[in-house]
Amino acid sequence: MRKTKLTTSAIFGADLHSAQLHNDLFSKEGRQALHECFWADAEDSLKLPLALRPAQGDAESLFAEAATYFPSYTPITAYMRVLEKDFFPEPQRKFREISPYLSELELKSAVGLAIGEILTASARTARSSIENVSYGAARRTLAFTVFRTAALHGSLESDAVVERWLRIREIMGLDSPKEQAASISWIRSIQREKTPTPPEEGLRSYISEIICGRQSLRWLSSQLAEALGGIHKEVEALRGPFDDRIAAFTILVDAVAARFPSGEFGAICIAFFCNEILPGSLTHHKLLNPFVSLYPTALVWYGLFASLSEKFELRDSFSGIGLKMARDLLQPFSMGSRPTCDIAFSELEVLSRLPLKAEIIKPAHARACSIEILPGVETVFRIGNEEESRTQTLEVRQLMDDQSRRNDHLRNLLLEALDMVSDRKTPTQYPSTNRSKRLRS
Repeated sequence: MRKTKLTTSAIFGADLHSAQLHNDLFSKEGRQALHECFWADAEDSLKLPLALRPAQGDAESLFAEAATYFPSYTPITAYMRVLEKDFFPEPQRKFREISPYLSELELKSAVGLAIGEILTASARTARSSIENVSYGAARRTLAFTVFRTAALHGSLESDAVVERWLRIREIMGLDSPKEQAASISWIRSIQREKTPTPPEEGLRSYISEIICGRQSLRWLSSQLAEALGGIHKEVEALRGPFDDRIAAFTILVDAVAARFPSGEFGAICIAFFCNEILPGSLTHHKLLNPFVSLYPTALVWYGLFASLSEKFELRDSFSGIGLKMARDLLQPFSMGSRPTCDIAFSELEVLSRLPLKAEIIKPAHARACSIEILPGVETVFRIGNEEESRTQTLEVRQLMDDQSRRNDHLRNLLLEALDMVSDRKTPTQYPSTNRSKRLRS
């Protein structure tokens, strides 16, 4: 890995002064700032560094300067990584390949939380949950982003990643599910710290024991039954005859609502009891849909409890999306490779001060943008309101269906016309008679 120090104009192979207008916002006098550039030993045809650390750590000025004078290179983070001093104080040590690591507990938690996020979004839009649970949707979740960060950059706190994820959704005009984000961030922080929560914190302490894998779900069942007024009989009914479990769940929901009319602990309790109907199956999520307004995180916790159940298997969840998600969470990464994203978060933050246009971002997909939140942590965000996107998709589908029906109708008319032509009787052909008479000899 070679290291050099270059000006912005030298990096992009142009003379900055010849491109400047007098007295503009970025006009400079004197010596230009030098950026620390990192190059591959075998230089490729792009003739750009693999990464750079901005002069004085001022990435904002670098992005603005590139967008103003070298727009054909914008976004520059599609070609090189701009290292942030807060995350990478010693960048050269980071260029070796990183082999991500997550424990089995963490992998299952990531998958369960991702499925919970998707089910929550489906419940809020009253659309088919099964239709929405796809691998693409799982890759767009906060859970994937948080646990991919944990796999690559385990020392980083999840709060910083969550803040970026929420900010990107705001920039893209999407809703910001802050309750879900807070729950996922807390779950990840508990698993990261691995320190027991003091028993005097009650329910929070019990949940921490489960999140870290120190206690079983059956143990939590007993603790929750006691916390809700000693309703052990009702809780045990969830393990009785299968046909009686839904009725038992209904009784337990009433008990939870009486103690926790809303809020996080209420969501945790009803999610836990819903999973107990058939642990790890994720088949009873629709029972929680009516409670999403009062308990916004209930389906997120349901996904987590399901994934922590003994019978949960990554390969069995929703046609195996969990297994593929695990593959990408553990995908090796090297800072010595070029980015594959459309843009990185730090540059998006600067460029978003003006209206974002496709010709600037150059996204690989229509109405979607691939964004690198941190090196190696890349996810796709829809552009514009999600409900609006769904409505437009339905309108396009309706137009296509109408056109298909018209084409079918026209095809039938043509076939009928051909049949009529073929069925018409051909006029009788009489032999021609030569009316001229021969002269008799």
